[in-house]
Amino acid sequence: MFDRPTRLFLRWRDRGDAAALAELFDRTAPELLRLALHLCRHAVDAEDVLQATFLAAIESAPRFDRKHRVLPWLTGILTHRALAEHRRRQRTPVAAAEQERAGGEREPFQHAQASELAASTRAAIDRLREPYRQPTMLRLVHGMEPAEIALVLQRSPGTVRAQLHRGLEQLRRLLPAGLATLLAVGAFAGRGLAAVKQAVLAASHTHVVAASAATTSGFLAGMRDSAYRDRSFASGSPSVPLCYRPSCACSSSS
Repeated sequence: MFDRPTRLFLRWRDRGDAAALAELFDRTAPELLRLALHLCRHAVDAEDVLQATFLAAIESAPRFDRKHRVLPWLTGILTHRALAEHRRRQRTPVAAAEQERAGGEREPFQHAQASELAASTRAAIDRLREPYRQPTMLRLVHGMEPAEIALVLQRSPGTVRAQLHRGLEQLRRLLPAGLATLLAVGAFAGRGLAAVKQAVLAASHTHVVAASAATTSGFLAGMRDSAYRDRSFASGSPSVPLCYRPSCACSSSS
């Protein structure tokens, strides 16, 4: 008997059911993100690793052994991706820093403002005491809703909402006045699980369409091949080629 996440993954893999993949993401992403946050240095890296995990699972779906559960499989992929990203950053620290700066070249003022707010906010979040630090980080850095935060932290939604309220109040007191105003109007926000989910589902759609096109093309080619061979054998004439491909040796037989 399969557990619910494994059934959802198999339903997507075998039937192309996008709704099943969406539900799988909703059920497993909070737990996987919690692991990614533990393994990655930066919150944005944790989101990228989470997305890469699902994209790798989509590509590797045909090789998934249905005798196993999907969550440990996803956990293994995520751990491998996170460690690989950590090694890459250690090998190329200068390139990684340049990549982080590249995003602000087109809009330098907005980028500088966002960078200042992000740096100040993260520093202020680190100064918050528990139990307010984690829910505040997940809300501001990841754009997660209280219900999602409750799943990640395994706390009740009511408790999370109260902790967010207190955490945001403390955060505004720690930030300079101008940055606190930007924070109040939502100028600082991460990509969030919703954006990661959207990217995963878009990649899934592309993958399913490409796989379907390849299957259809192979089926039609096989049908054409079979039809030409059947016609050749039915005619009984040696002058009729056994294969419709001109490059094939049987087409030149006499």
